[in-house]
Amino acid sequence: MIRHWLPKVSYDPELTHEEGRRLDGRNLIEDWIREKKKRNVKAEYVWKKSQLKQIDPSKVDQLLGKIMKIAIRST
Repeated sequence: MIRHWLPKVSYDPELTHEEGRRLDGRNLIEDWIREKKKRNVKAEYVWKKSQLKQIDPSKVDQLLGKIMKIAIRST
C-alpha cells in the first residue's frame, strides 16, 4: 500500500481519504525521485493506469509505480 511510503501528514494521491502511515516524516516516493534526479537518472512515479500508458520508455530509465488492479476478461 502506498500509505506506507508516505508520512502521516500526507495523503494517497489516488485515495485522498487514506493518510500516510510513516511516523518518521519521510516521503519515500519524493526521496526516490530526488535521489534519481541527483544522479541524472530519468525516473517517473505513476499511480494510475492512464499515467502508465503515457510513459515513453525511450525517455525513462526507471519507473516506480503503485500496483494497479486491472480487470482481465477471459473469453
